[in-house]
Amino acid sequence: TQLMRAVESHLVSDVPVGAFLSGGLDSTLVAAMAATIQRQPIQTFSMGIDQKGFNEIPFARQVAERYRTDHHEWLVQPDILGTLPELIWHLDEPSDPLAACMYAISRLTRQHVKVVLGGDGGDELFGGYERYWGNQVLGYYSLLPDIIRRQVVRRLIDLLPEGRAYKNLAQKFRWMNTLSFYEGSERYAQAMIFPWFGPDAKQKLYTESWWSKLEKEDSSDHVVRFYEGAKADEIVDRMLHADLSTRLPEHSLMIFDRTAMAVGLEGRSPYLDHSLVEFAARIPTALKLKGKSLRYIQKKVAKEFLPPALLSREKQGFSTALPYFLKGTLRGAIADLLGYSQIASDGYFRQGGLNNLVEEHYVGGVDHSSRLWMLMNLEIWYRIFIRKENREEILQDTNKGGRQ
Repeated sequence: TQLMRAVESHLVSDVPVGAFLSGGLDSTLVAAMAATIQRQPIQTFSMGIDQKGFNEIPFARQVAERYRTDHHEWLVQPDILGTLPELIWHLDEPSDPLAACMYAISRLTRQHVKVVLGGDGGDELFGGYERYWGNQVLGYYSLLPDIIRRQVVRRLIDLLPEGRAYKNLAQKFRWMNTLSFYEGSERYAQAMIFPWFGPDAKQKLYTESWWSKLEKEDSSDHVVRFYEGAKADEIVDRMLHADLSTRLPEHSLMIFDRTAMAVGLEGRSPYLDHSLVEFAARIPTALKLKGKSLRYIQKKVAKEFLPPALLSREKQGFSTALPYFLKGTLRGAIADLLGYSQIASDGYFRQGGLNNLVEEHYVGGVDHSSRLWMLMNLEIWYRIFIRKENREEILQDTNKGGRQ
């Protein structure tokens, strides 16, 4: 297959090549193919989070045992507070929770190999995100009269308990109802923005003077441009093109490359071999999404290599455990960094706006996990790169556990 050829070409090296084995479809399929190609057992690397319900190691172990790889696994409680300032220094920008996970496993992997294969690009090539079929469902939901969605459905959603579970029912319904008031490229752009900060949330957070300079700037334009510029008729292909042009290079690949190189590890992404990307772009969307079945054709290929239990499991990652970390080990850091924000002191954010987000999350039952994580990252980034504060001093601040 095209993917097998891509994996084989990425195994060419003067030094041993390892493979991440997360227990998810993309990296696990790459690792399985690499183990099939190599004569000697390939080294594979898995990291599980020491949090009930979020440990992927058992799934990765099934594949390691099946292919008899030289397997390394670690069950860890990520030292987020101990590594976050250093991580942001290497990234040179704020980032989402994926970066903390990648940095941790890259450091552990570098103890054994200098080159590692990853699974980046599989979602964007073969349609691995829920929003791809979710946007199709939205087309039908939007047929409901506007007044019903605004007045009736919105009030019913507000009655649902928010909860702390990743993508809980209230979040999914709120996502669907909010996006139903947009169409086409604007709808997809808003789908990308929804977990973070839309215009209303920004206005509440920014100071009046700073908002007056930024209110005409629309961050969704970046996604809209690539969605509308796609040479494709199918909506799914337009979404895939937008993600391949924005989210993949600016987010996933950036994180993989910078966290790996920060520890002297070379990361390679077989899915992004140019011949495979061109081949995948020609695959009809009906073979990528079949109803709610994501990555249909990729899973057909994977049946030859992976256990059935792994193919049917839901997508998981470090982000799913983020609400639990914010409730535990990170709560003090949130109180310290955002309760006494330098960005607010310098006139960009309203301190009251930050306080409201923290209070709503911890007292009001509203899940701001992703927003608080990003704001904490932004605060640390601002102190390092704008205020030129010492990284070790910021680390000491976060270890204080918050000021009461």
